[in-house]
Amino acid sequence: MNYFSSLAVSIIIALLLSGCGGKNRNNKSSGLKNYSDTVTRFLFAGKLGKETALYEYDIAADKYFPLKNRGRGKIVDIQANPSRTYIYVITAAKEGHGGVFPFFQKAQLHLLNGRTFAPIKTISIGDGIQLVGGCDSDSTFGITINKIQSNMYSHIAQNKIVFSQDGSRLKEETRMYDFSKEGYPPLPKPKLQLLSNNEKYSITPNEKNALFLHGGVENPKLLAKESKQKMNAIRWTNDESAVVFSTIDVSRNNATLQTAKPQTSTLYIFSLTENVMLKTIEGSGFKHFDIIGNFVIYDDGFGEESRVHIYDLQKKNETRIISIAAGCGLTNIPELPQYGL
Repeated sequence: MNYFSSLAVSIIIALLLSGCGGKNRNNKSSGLKNYSDTVTRFLFAGKLGKETALYEYDIAADKYFPLKNRGRGKIVDIQANPSRTYIYVITAAKEGHGGVFPFFQKAQLHLLNGRTFAPIKTISIGDGIQLVGGCDSDSTFGITINKIQSNMYSHIAQNKIVFSQDGSRLKEETRMYDFSKEGYPPLPKPKLQLLSNNEKYSITPNEKNALFLHGGVENPKLLAKESKQKMNAIRWTNDESAVVFSTIDVSRNNATLQTAKPQTSTLYIFSLTENVMLKTIEGSGFKHFDIIGNFVIYDDGFGEESRVHIYDLQKKNETRIISIAAGCGLTNIPELPQYGL
């Protein structure tokens, strides 16, 4: 493998691991405790003809339909701020690989009302090789963009932009990296939500991909779990009755990646009140997930096989699978990693 191929691989790995997160930079689960338990609707990405569209799903009515005029191009990411008052949708007119390097063109940030999903503002982001976004707080949204300098191919510019709720640019800074000397510029990594809302429960992962769930003095160790995959995300229900967490391995070292049934991620739903694992979902995809009231929403699978699932924490079973031709997912349509050379 030559130097530029090695660099391309590192870029793709960073994109896969960073693009699934960026939503919470605090160890404490400060975002989820603000989520409204009365929310019964959410957005997801799915195919509509040859295009990628935003869909709205109503849990109470058990119906979904595509939204009109909500951004153009391929959906890269869908995120909500902690209080769900705003939705941030990142799109790109085109995504792909130019030689050994990934790229995106004409990216845009679409700001939507979190209650009505009505459009508020569209902001041009531009071109680059990689971007990742996340809610820095309930009132701000940040985007980090990496670009190769056209006049200095050994240099990558990393641009960080912070937006307010109304889409105004609050802060912007750019740093140049010489990757021949400094390596590829790191992207922001979300910290795991290790503490529950009232800090009664905590999760402690270790370097060997094992985790320990603690319940304070009364229940010092509720769960010990080992995995060949790395911890990816943790979320707690508002009433601290359950915790949901996921693990992931989409590295090129995963021998199952190019098989008919890749094993890339696992989702765990654990009851804190009953001290029992309610459900374990293994298999392909990234297992992006969210908690809305008493429901765990997650996606599973890659490409045309990707689906969105709804698990009812009260009934303790899966109540609905959303299936759309050509695939669907919570933040985008999950795609199988292609590392190339």
